[in-house]
Amino acid sequence: RRHTRSLCDWSSDVCSSDLDLRTRRVVLACGAWLPQLLPSLPFPLQVIEQDVGYFAVDAPTEQQRVGVFPVWARIGADASDFRYGLPEFERRGLKCAQHRTTGEGIHPDQRATSVDHAALWELGRTSFAAPVRQLIDSERCLYTVAPNEDLIVQVAPADPRIAILAACSEIGRAHV
Repeated sequence: RRHTRSLCDWSSDVCSSDLDLRTRRVVLACGAWLPQLLPSLPFPLQVIEQDVGYFAVDAPTEQQRVGVFPVWARIGADASDFRYGLPEFERRGLKCAQHRTTGEGIHPDQRATSVDHAALWELGRTSFAAPVRQLIDSERCLYTVAPNEDLIVQVAPADPRIAILAACSEIGRAHV
């Protein structure tokens, strides 16, 4: 993907492998790749990898669905002790992950390829009240963390036609 400034002062060209678009304004909400597209950002963004697990538990399937099983979060004493879970939705298993906002930052194009299955198993085993039968699936996704986990919506300093959206996380968008 590339953004090029047009010779006309009223438009901006956005080109991708799927689409060429000319527009008066652009909103960049590209998570982990925002610092590469706009290196002069007036705030730091850190990209952190997250491992997410999908678990089978000893509970009736109807109790694991949206509207029955709760969306939950357990917030501990410090930033490293925050985990969350979601009901089964669009894929098999209850979703569970550690919400990490600190740690070693990475470049989004140079991320690890393997998920820590042992750590996910332990997370699932200690997070659900029902016994965990199996880690069905896992994925690695990226969190793009802004200072204080703020939601950032502002105009790009270098070009008032570009709006920036940095929403702390792109869990739900950039799954590996």
